[in-house]
Parts: sequence; C-alpha cells; structure tokens
Amino acid sequence: METCFHFASVDSYQTANGKSRSESGIADILTQIYFLVRVAIMAVRTNLSARFGKNDHFFWINRSLDVLRLVESCGGQLNISGLENLRKTMSPVVLIGNHMSTLENLTLFGIIGPIKDVTYVVKKELVHHWIFGPVMRKRNPVVVRRENPREDLAVVLEKGTEKLGQGQSIVIFPQSTRRLAFDPSDFNSIGVKLALKAGVEIVPFAVKTDWWGSSRISSYFGKINRSKPIYIKFGEPIRVNGNGREEHLAVIRFISDRLKEWGL
Repeated sequence: METCFHFASVDSYQTANGKSRSESGIADILTQIYFLVRVAIMAVRTNLSARFGKNDHFFWINRSLDVLRLVESCGGQLNISGLENLRKTMSPVVLIGNHMSTLENLTLFGIIGPIKDVTYVVKKELVHHWIFGPVMRKRNPVVVRRENPREDLAVVLEKGTEKLGQGQSIVIFPQSTRRLAFDPSDFNSIGVKLALKAGVEIVPFAVKTDWWGSSRISSYFGKINRSKPIYIKFGEPIRVNGNGREEHLAVIRFISDRLKEWGL
C-alpha cells in the first residue's frame, strides 16, 4: 500500500495500522537487506536523474518522500507533529534539532520542503560519501569541516545568512556527531548565532530516529529496529533577543522534554 503524504496542509501525520511490512512474515534479516539495498538503489537513481536535469524543488521533495514510504513499508511507525509551527511565519527560519541517525538527513526535506524551501548545514564527510554525497551536494548545503569551530562558525554565518536572505530556511544539527543520547553540553549555539545575525526566527525540532542504527562497517548503513517508533516534532518559532542564551536554552529544553516523553 502506497502512502500519500500531505505535509503542506496537515499539522501531523501518523502511520496507519496495516501499512507496514512488520506483519508480513518476512524475516528481520530479509527486511534489513531489502531496506538497505532499496536505499542504495534510490540514491543511485536520484543521482542519475539529477544529472539529466531533474533537480527542482519538487523533485527533491518526492525523492525524500520515497524514503519515508520505504521506511513505512519496512515496519517504520512514523509520528510527525508540529507542522503548523512551520507555517506560523512566512519568512525563512533556522531549524535547530538533535541528530540521531541518517533517517533525518534523507527525510526532513520531504517533510519541511512542502512548507518551506530548505537546505542543511552538513559535515564535509557527508557530501563526499560514495552513496549519499552526490545527493547532498545537489541541494547545495552549507558545508563545515568539524575540525575548527571558529572556521565552521564563520562559514555558517556567512553562507547561512546568504541563503536565509534568499528565502531558504536552514536545518542545523549543533551536535558534533549523531548520538542516541542527548547531551546538552555537546549542543553548541551555532544555530542561534546564525538566526541572530540573519534576523530570523528559530524553529526547534526533536527527533527519535533510532529505528535506523549504525554498524561497525558504516555509520550510514546500519540495522533497522522495527520495534522502535519514529518521532519528529517541530516547536513554536522563537525570536532571538540579546545574546541568544535564553533561546539556546529553550531549544535544549524542547528537545530534552520531547525525548523524555518518547522514552529516552
């Protein structure tokens, strides 16, 4: 059964009963293989299509939604909420959230894109990844090296302000790497600084995407756990005032509270 997503006009989405492959009798190992092979095929096809001119906003939305459909077909139970908060301002925003797995890298564009044009701040390794790199590069993200915080801040402030001024929202994951546990001390204020400089609002978001894990071979191609529900929630827009410290703490509270609600 194919899912029809309508993120542009709804406030929330939840996977309906009966849409997953989890009750089909297929062994977990076969589902694991099926999922990872399908993700790789999707990435290759997307790269080839983009090279021949299919590179507009709606093309990327649809490819991202393809991944969400695949997730559901392999037993993923999606719980997406707070979409109304993305519509509370017509201006571009800085979306700041925790980073747990590859899942949000590949799917957030399909969720946010129908409401706001958006790109990411990503680390250099991702844009050079043999599978996902070409796809990410086509979205023209802001690329940081994760080697020198001052250099990264300068790049984000310069390139990010430029994109926001052109009407494009930006997703930023302030954690140094993907983590299952949320550690506020490892959550820097680079997103708040960007919003303050550009004069735009923040939209905090929280994700619980440990449905898709990592492995010893690759942090991008790990096991899936069909017993773990997937949660993505967007909070109220926040205007940054002063030095942004209170707003930064508000983002941290939003993420921490949501993860507690979801059992982490």
